[in-house]
Amino acid sequence: MKTEFDIAIIGLGAMGSASLFQGALKKKKVIGFDMFSPPHSYGSTHGGTRITRQTYFEGHEYIPILKHSYDLWRKIEKASGEDILNITGGLMIGDRFNSIVDKCLQSAKLYNLPYQLFNPVDLKNKFPVLNTGSNYFALLDESAGYLNPEKGVKSQLDLAKKLGAEIRFNEKVINWEINDNTGLVELFSETKKYFAQKLIITVGPWAVDQMKQYGIEIKPERIVQFWMKPKNDIKQFNPSNFPIFIWTVEKDLDLYGFPAVDNKMDGVKVAFYPHNKHPIRQYTHPDSIDREVSEEETLVMKEYLKRYIPELNTAPLKTITCMHVNSPDGHPIISKHPNYAQVLYGVGFSGHGFKFSNVVGEILTDLAISGKSKFNMKMFDISRFNKKAL
Repeated sequence: MKTEFDIAIIGLGAMGSASLFQGALKKKKVIGFDMFSPPHSYGSTHGGTRITRQTYFEGHEYIPILKHSYDLWRKIEKASGEDILNITGGLMIGDRFNSIVDKCLQSAKLYNLPYQLFNPVDLKNKFPVLNTGSNYFALLDESAGYLNPEKGVKSQLDLAKKLGAEIRFNEKVINWEINDNTGLVELFSETKKYFAQKLIITVGPWAVDQMKQYGIEIKPERIVQFWMKPKNDIKQFNPSNFPIFIWTVEKDLDLYGFPAVDNKMDGVKVAFYPHNKHPIRQYTHPDSIDREVSEEETLVMKEYLKRYIPELNTAPLKTITCMHVNSPDGHPIISKHPNYAQVLYGVGFSGHGFKFSNVVGEILTDLAISGKSKFNMKMFDISRFNKKAL
């Protein structure tokens, strides 16, 4: 006798673990698949920290989702006993107008979010370890901070399992199809066939080939993260003294980082967030990504740190690679399949998705169960791309 699930989820990283948990929370019979054993270090959800913030320069449309994400993270923390969300404040550094500062200020005013605005003199006095000079302004997002991605994923998987969800780690789903007679989704793993009323696909960079079928090019991007040990006292980078930051250091290039939160290593994590056609950008494929960090890449980071945060211009304690998965317009695809109402996608989060991944799980399961969400999903619908191809 075949076992039929209400919802199946392929990919149990940030979005998939949240979808599994939310489906189980809604008392649905859910099953989740992952070809690895998450949390793992092969995709986009590792490295100990991810920025969260509310004065959003990517678009004020995100802010209701972001505010809800904070409430959900606190509920997940309470249910799991884990410390996931930490508020440190967040510095958005750039020119005063037509910049990250200006866009965040507009979002803050529109939603009455708490912030502070620093001119160049006040910025330098408040954060002397940053070599901001006489040209940079900053907005401090008082609600910003960081999340622990591994704890976020594991907590939701564990909670889902306690609520009755079935989990298949190290089991790759190689194909799925819709049965024309029953309308069920039939999933074929390497070992077994499964049946579900609805399917949620949250496979991160492994969605490249699927999106190509619909004329949509999503681009996995190789990101290198560095942990640098300060030359002097680590305390100046402690969370009580130093916030997360995103700093537009030149056209199409942000330098971002975190306070020192890894007590075992006493390191400060920094990385680049390039945009458009900046030469630092490296597109890749998840099956062939170079996971080794070259000496040249380290030297490039050290050159920028020498200029902007000289206290961190040291040899790295650790380096790792991860991936952003960029959609054509920088906004995620959270949407029903263009042809099959039984299938939903959550992909292409373009380097800024983990912070609200818990809400994405809620949205995807709501769409699977009722076909609608309490949030305005128009800007995330797959139909915005290449309508002729769809």
